[in-house]
Amino acid sequence: MSDITVQTLTSEVTIFPSQSDLPDDEKNLCIEARAAMKYSYSPYSNFRVGAAVLLDDGTIVQGSNQENAAYGPTNCAERSAMFTIGSMGKQDQIRKIAVIARPASDMNTPVPLEKEVSGSPCGICRQVMKEYESLGGQKWVILIIQNSDRVFRIEGVDILLPFAFGPNSL
Repeated sequence: MSDITVQTLTSEVTIFPSQSDLPDDEKNLCIEARAAMKYSYSPYSNFRVGAAVLLDDGTIVQGSNQENAAYGPTNCAERSAMFTIGSMGKQDQIRKIAVIARPASDMNTPVPLEKEVSGSPCGICRQVMKEYESLGGQKWVILIIQNSDRVFRIEGVDILLPFAFGPNSL
């Protein structure tokens, strides 16, 4: 038992009271993520998700969740945007991503308060984010727009996915 060690992992998250408190480029990215929600196809979950991704050259690519009755073919907003960027051959140029989620019935109404971390990327999206972040060679800024429209600002996918499996794991 003497070989056992305990390590404590900590995560640093900056919480902005509202989007208006963000730098202009990040504020704009949140606006673009909110706009992307209108293209969501979410008849089964009734939960619209929008994502906006900022590239090195200033290009913003939007994505929205696209559901399917078979569930497996469903694609999250984050992956919709990232795979579009990958199809453009620019997956190594991603620098920031913003994500927001709201009920389909009223995109201005926050989801129930017990789901305070709504809009947080799912595990599959986190894995894809890790892969693309590794290709770019630098940590991304991840903006998660909360129910109260406050924003969690995170630097690096490792905070969302510690002990991640990535290209360097092979």
